Amino acid sequence: MLNRLYTVVVSAALGFMVLATAYSVFMRYVAGAPVHWMEEISGICMIWIVMVGAIIAERDDSNLSIPLFVDMLRPRGRALVNLMVGIVSIVLLIYIAWLGYVLASKVAFKLTGVLKISWYWIDIAVPVGAIGMAAYTALRLPRFIRTIRSGKEEAAE
Repeated sequence: MLNRLYTVVVSAALGFMVLATAYSVFMRYVAGAPVHWMEEISGICMIWIVMVGAIIAERDDSNLSIPLFVDMLRPRGRALVNLMVGIVSIVLLIYIAWLGYVLASKVAFKLTGVLKISWYWIDIAVPVGAIGMAAYTALRLPRFIRTIRSGKEEAAE
């Protein structure tokens, strides 16, 4: 159910952003009355689309990778490299989440110019995305450990 929630959130945000942009273009060029809140809304939607989309990409194991040399290894070696990269990624993502949280906490009192939305709700997308990606990365680590132990590669879940 949580897997679907990410997809629904990203789809809704993207759909809203497309409709709001079309409305804004119509209002600016046809009605002659620009929509001043559009820049803020599109910025907020874009950061959340990117961060939740990154969680979805990690969930589906479809983040960009160039496994040329890793693919030349035997299953045990490939799993060992994937395990090390996964652990380093988790540590880095947790650090990024911490930095994002610190930033969001420091700017919580600041409000956007038009809609008066706290910057906290914009900046907190980074820790949410980083923690989500770290969680899905961590879920793959046991498979790599089993492959290292057995020497036989398991199919991805």
